[in-house]
Amino acid sequence: MRAGAPAVADRHRWILRRWLAVLDGTDVPAGGTGTLVEDGRAIGYPPETTRFMLAAMERLPELLRDELPLQALLFEDADTADGAYRENTVNRYLNAAVAEVMRWAAASVRPDGPLRVLEAGAGVGGTTADALAGLAGRDIDYLYTDVSRYFTSLGRRRFGDRPGVRFGLFDINAEVDEPGSRHVVLAANVLHNARHLPRTLSGLRDLLVPGGLLVFIETGREMPALLASMQFLMSAPAGTERLAPGDPREGTDRVFLTPAEWTDELHRAGLRPLLVLPRPTHPLAEAGVHLFTARRD
Repeated sequence: MRAGAPAVADRHRWILRRWLAVLDGTDVPAGGTGTLVEDGRAIGYPPETTRFMLAAMERLPELLRDELPLQALLFEDADTADGAYRENTVNRYLNAAVAEVMRWAAASVRPDGPLRVLEAGAGVGGTTADALAGLAGRDIDYLYTDVSRYFTSLGRRRFGDRPGVRFGLFDINAEVDEPGSRHVVLAANVLHNARHLPRTLSGLRDLLVPGGLLVFIETGREMPALLASMQFLMSAPAGTERLAPGDPREGTDRVFLTPAEWTDELHRAGLRPLLVLPRPTHPLAEAGVHLFTARRD
């Protein structure tokens, strides 16, 4: 630690507050790193993902002081990021469900021309591959977007040879251009980054044609392993606020909404929920990650 350096960078203080709140109000299961390894194996996470989480925990002081960006650990190699977003039991199930929703969307929306899809926050393309598989053989205009040119460049390398796929920058927190231009908006593990969820959902609704679909994957509960790793991706840049006034999470330091809260927010934004997977009785429901599909009426 550098002499005089703060123990926690200002932009990460909310994470420390959240840890304290969770520890104060929740019975957190005891266990060492062996438990994390065994649990990861049991739920189908590849060893690269478990190693990433362990590495993050070992370097928490550096992460808290903002001396080490979490991206340096998560994107150290392609296998680590793929393990977190694609190559695990939960995401394989959800991404396969995305493929089926896309297949259904292509048949149900029935555009005159190509099916126009915008994927927001596509990142490493963990969901993109399945979404495109569901649209195989269809006439599409698929816009792969992220806030980062690094990820759009990565997407171009992975999917640039697919017919109908384009690449560009898109920020879910910015004003929406081209209202009514998309039949489907897809967002996998990105909407929790909204500074003002109602405004973001309303903006995405405005992007859709009447009858268009918002399809998104979101975590519905906090998990200790995420609190000590992926949470660092959600800190706002220095000098800015993570949440805007009026966001339903304001004042709580929360990141994720419950499925019931998502349903309420969708209704408020003028989007009608059609489907939430997995069902409550499904074996993977305990993982707390869900696929939502809603229609603009």
